[in-house]
Amino acid sequence: MPLLNLARSIQPERISRVPPLPWARVSFLAIALLASSMGGLDAHFRAHGFRPTVPESLGLWYYWRQQVYPGDGKVIVLAGTSRVSSAVSLATMRECLPDYRIVQLGILGPVSCIGVLKDLVDDPVFRGIVICELDAPLLYRSEWDGNRIFRTYQPPTLPSLIDVVTKAWLQDHLTLLADPFTLRKLLSAQLEADPAARPDKMRRAFSREIQWDFGSARDEVLQNKESRHSGVEYTARPPQTWENIVTDARDINALIERLRVRGGNVVFLRAPSSGSRWSLEQEFCPRANNWDRFTRLTTAVCIHFQDVPEMHALRCPDESHLDTRDSPRFTRALISRLPFVRPTIPLGRAGHHQQAN
Repeated sequence: MPLLNLARSIQPERISRVPPLPWARVSFLAIALLASSMGGLDAHFRAHGFRPTVPESLGLWYYWRQQVYPGDGKVIVLAGTSRVSSAVSLATMRECLPDYRIVQLGILGPVSCIGVLKDLVDDPVFRGIVICELDAPLLYRSEWDGNRIFRTYQPPTLPSLIDVVTKAWLQDHLTLLADPFTLRKLLSAQLEADPAARPDKMRRAFSREIQWDFGSARDEVLQNKESRHSGVEYTARPPQTWENIVTDARDINALIERLRVRGGNVVFLRAPSSGSRWSLEQEFCPRANNWDRFTRLTTAVCIHFQDVPEMHALRCPDESHLDTRDSPRFTRALISRLPFVRPTIPLGRAGHHQQAN
């Protein structure tokens, strides 16, 4: 018993002599080491031409759809296909129009933006400007209900939406998070084990802007690849005729007037295309029989890239999308054709900065 009592009396003393760990300092050093390692890897990736990118998601589109309600109503919403997502530089637009919130709702694929326009008009709180980018075939009523999966999406829970938005923001800033196979791609490219492993030309930002960096790929190889795809796409269906153009234009005008009553407005934009794709578009859906007829019937502002010298001079390396170095010039030309907005700085001085990587 005396020995047991002695052991009990000694044990606390021994424990008390163990120096406590400075957990705050250890945690800080661990976080600093992790951040330093990730920063080094990210710099390494960027040095090899890789860029951070955010994958398309319903949750991120939904998040930006909720950003169209500034208190003063000054918001410009971009709706349409990947062409508007890549042609319009959001940085240039914000620089020229700092009083406006700019929201990119363009979606990949040949789907009409009339459905998005109708949803915005049916939303009594929305009173901004909608720039609807589309080609003439996408004006046909049969195409109006496009993008329904995006337009009707509701996040299951608020935490799930926060998770999607947070992950997308991180992916926009860290190349490491852009693609689970990025490291494999990079190593393959360095070891030449996989000659096809190379940085992607397309980057999508958290803002949902698409930045095409074609670089040295402005050549006939890429154009011929896209042209063959375009030929199959158009020859698979017969030439279209717009028989109900008067009725369809009247119904679109009704949407426009409802929005104007609330202080908003609508612009229809035909974004650039080039080369064989433009020739095919004209063969299967001539401008004179479609776009030009619609512009004579609609009350909206209509902008066709061929009618604006600054836009017409631009070329699409893949025949369908502008390079990110050309999007500021296109954006300035677009703003100059909007009669209901006034740039705060001269358009000739805006947008000269290169798109952020």
